[in-house]
Amino acid sequence: MRKTAHKFYCVVKLVRIGRLDRIGQTQTVQIHVPYLAKTAQHVLLDWYHEGLNAFEKTCPTGSGVFDDVKPLLIGACLHPDDMSARDELVNMSVTLNSQLVAQLEAGRDRLLELNASGEGRVEQLLEDIITLDSEQDLSRFMGRVFDAIGVQQDEKGNDCFILMPTESMVSQLPGLDPEGMTVTYKRRVATTLENVQFLSWDHPLVHTAMDVVLTDVHGKSSMGFIAEPSLPKGAYWVEALFVLQAQAPKALQLGRFLPQTPVRVCLDAQGNPSELSFDVKRKIGRKISAQLLKALQQPLELAIEKARKLAHQQANQKQHDALNSMHSTLNEEIQRLRDLQKRNPAVRDSEIEFIETQMNALDKVIQDADVQLDAIRIVVNNP
Repeated sequence: MRKTAHKFYCVVKLVRIGRLDRIGQTQTVQIHVPYLAKTAQHVLLDWYHEGLNAFEKTCPTGSGVFDDVKPLLIGACLHPDDMSARDELVNMSVTLNSQLVAQLEAGRDRLLELNASGEGRVEQLLEDIITLDSEQDLSRFMGRVFDAIGVQQDEKGNDCFILMPTESMVSQLPGLDPEGMTVTYKRRVATTLENVQFLSWDHPLVHTAMDVVLTDVHGKSSMGFIAEPSLPKGAYWVEALFVLQAQAPKALQLGRFLPQTPVRVCLDAQGNPSELSFDVKRKIGRKISAQLLKALQQPLELAIEKARKLAHQQANQKQHDALNSMHSTLNEEIQRLRDLQKRNPAVRDSEIEFIETQMNALDKVIQDADVQLDAIRIVVNNP
């Protein structure tokens, strides 16, 4: 209780002084601190002024000093006539305050370390970063995107690549330097070579590449051969990719609960769902593609309709999960505000009503979400 009272009293003083400075006070701030002589208030005055210098300068170290001198401070307050105890309190506070101020000026905020240290978490975070940097997913993805768009990639050595736009590019790639650019997927290389850009999942070029993949119509429909002896020769599969999405104002923050979600459906020649995945490496020429499409036109139309129905079934489960997540998250937030409102009248009813309105609007938006056919691929087994 004494600690809470001390911190409140000290904070009130500092807030009042800081407020005078912020509102445009141009003259010297005169601070008047009423106190009763030879009482605990007198001890506190000497401690604030002589021990912490809190009235003349901002004192970010007060709490840290208090934690160390708490027994001395309490003893001096209980015996305000004991000048030796008061002098010991002030001297020790001056020493501790000087040490903490020096650490702050050297860039080490002891209080920040105590309240927001990453002890026990930094090591795991570093391991996660190292693991992410060692993965090849990004380099493979960007390599395939650059090949598909028509960006020339030349290996330079030291895990670096030179990217050059070409005249045969099927789509523009914002962020790609018209004069070319040198990139690397290795953080270690990027930190040693200033002219090399480090491509990570957060790099603007990677973001625009993903936008191109999602929005460009190029590559939305394709056909290819696989050579799998264990599968029937001449068998084919229809692989359809749908996107579950909904339209909502940004204020609803729909992406927290139901971002644009891909739904993959694969059907065999008989229209049965298949869990096979394909690594298509052989392209089909235009002439053969046209012949296959003409021969399979009616079965493909039926397959697409069935795939759409299956996509709706998968989407229903995703919508159900999104609704549960949304209700759980926002109800917890509403309950938190209501509990806080009982202790803090500054929490307005309008804040709670806003979240309730948001939840009702999201209910309708998520329930109205629908799947749209985004891409289709026909895979033919030709060993």
